[in-house]
Amino acid sequence: HGGSRVFVAIKDCYPSSVVNLDSDNELIWVRVSLHNSKDMFISCFYRPPNITHDPFAGLSTTLSHLSTTKEKLITLGGDFNASNITWDSDTARDSSTHKTLCQDLLNLTTEFGLSQLQREPTRENNTLDLYFTNNPGLLKGIYTIPGISDHDMIVTDSIIKPVLQKKP
Repeated sequence: HGGSRVFVAIKDCYPSSVVNLDSDNELIWVRVSLHNSKDMFISCFYRPPNITHDPFAGLSTTLSHLSTTKEKLITLGGDFNASNITWDSDTARDSSTHKTLCQDLLNLTTEFGLSQLQREPTRENNTLDLYFTNNPGLLKGIYTIPGISDHDMIVTDSIIKPVLQKKP
């Protein structure tokens, strides 16, 4: 979407559609139909490193909207630029100059029942790119590979069955 640095790529054999949710963030949501009559909502988010206003307010609003959708599977990935969180204990580091921002992200994940599963550094020694889901049991594996920018890319392998739309 306009001027954004985020995208979600989905193979065209899977029925999908962009979900238009108002947000001031660099954020995109895509709905993918699954075989069990559920929908999977995939999102990509970017928080520029020097943002001083609440960068997660728009994300919270869109998650609130999605929480009214029954039988949803949510995955949220992207560059959150929140390197001062210890994800093994879900705590913001006391030494962080952005402790409030980090705590806001932790509160958001708790509020919407999201688990952050990506633990590897994605830029130098910093874990900036994250992967959240509301159903961690569907994740078979997660790892990083060299990316298309100065960050490594997160690759996940999940147990899902999207509807397959065969092309003539």
